[in-house]
Amino acid sequence: MPTRIEFDPAGIVVQAITAADHPRHVSQIIALYEEAAIEMAWQPGDQISAYPSSSVYFAFEDAGRIQGAVQLVRGGTSEGLPVLKVWPELGLAGRTDVADVALVALRKEFRGRRHLYWALYAAMWRFCLRERISELWMEVPHEKLASYRGLGWPLSVEGPLRMQWEEPCYPCRVSVRGVGEAMIARARRSGTFLKTVEDEYEAAGAIS
Repeated sequence: MPTRIEFDPAGIVVQAITAADHPRHVSQIIALYEEAAIEMAWQPGDQISAYPSSSVYFAFEDAGRIQGAVQLVRGGTSEGLPVLKVWPELGLAGRTDVADVALVALRKEFRGRRHLYWALYAAMWRFCLRERISELWMEVPHEKLASYRGLGWPLSVEGPLRMQWEEPCYPCRVSVRGVGEAMIARARRSGTFLKTVEDEYEAAGAIS
């Protein structure tokens, strides 16, 4: 019996968005990130909008505007990866099978609802699987490392603690399959099942 997982919680539609196809939506997402940067006292410089061609955003709308989004920056392009700005020694340049989970933000009134984060991450995972992205990188503030692991993400720290956006962060790696396994574990705990992980792997030709 396949393991079933909640990919699309009722009432939440997550869209994959690029600047080329949806410039108005991307403008809303960038504005959302800039608001979050001010609130969180981040110092991103030009990094929020530095990857226009290689970014794919996964976002949901409510009341006619974007309320939450994840930014995924694809590897193997001339724009590079955010993680390489601080840890250039990681050797990821030119790799097309990697991507950087650069930013995640929800408006204040939507935060604390873990299922919304999972809906965004599940859409991102599905995209990575089908695009043959096998490895995800994240710049994780040291005080939030335990929180990500608490979500079930098997993050591996791959470099020293350094300042990014005026925060001490670690460069972390997780396999796309590892994210899928984390979602399987969540599905088993939640008891809500809408789609199968195995179906997604098979659709992507990822199961031998």
